[in-house]
Amino acid sequence: MKIEVRRITEPNLFQEVASMTTGKPCKMSWLKALKSGHSIIRAQIYLIKLYNIPQFVMGHLVRHIHAQPYVLSKRTDRGGEDFNDVCRNIAFGIRTEHINHMDTPAGQLAYNYCEYADKVDMLPERFDRLAPTSMALLVNAEEIINISKARLCNKASLETRSIWREVLMELEKIDPDIVKLCQKPCVLTGVCREMKPCGFIDTKEYESRRNEYTCLFK
Repeated sequence: MKIEVRRITEPNLFQEVASMTTGKPCKMSWLKALKSGHSIIRAQIYLIKLYNIPQFVMGHLVRHIHAQPYVLSKRTDRGGEDFNDVCRNIAFGIRTEHINHMDTPAGQLAYNYCEYADKVDMLPERFDRLAPTSMALLVNAEEIINISKARLCNKASLETRSIWREVLMELEKIDPDIVKLCQKPCVLTGVCREMKPCGFIDTKEYESRRNEYTCLFK
């Protein structure tokens, strides 16, 4: 897996659009703009590239309607594989092996069949929910915060949480301020809205993160 993050827009673009709403130059800091949550933070656009992530994680990330996804095509005329064709080819190979080697010593025949068994074992990695795929997200600052709220929650998929944390680690290299606002929903609001809470809100770690977050606004 590989993750790349870069900012597409100029760092001070939010100030430029803010000045259009006030009629005077904007000197607001980026962190202050993020804390305000005002629409000017949507002016900052990022490109997030994720390579070889599980198919089902991609399915989670494309659900965020204000993030424009670009997903690797699975079309067979563009390098994708057809599951039915792969299965038929394996079945054909087993049948052919059996017919052509009916008089082959049992040991060699068993070895040949093991090769096909290995191919069958690889099918989940190529086609099921864990099959690797690649995608890009074109997303603004506000939506990055919103995605974080959903995907950092302990009730989110473990794999998705892990991958999104890696996205934030890459993002922090170019924009450390926005990462300060990317938190679990309970850290942001002080309450857990899940029907079956995970219990994180009752831990010392929660208290530490909540205090650190609220200190941003003091």
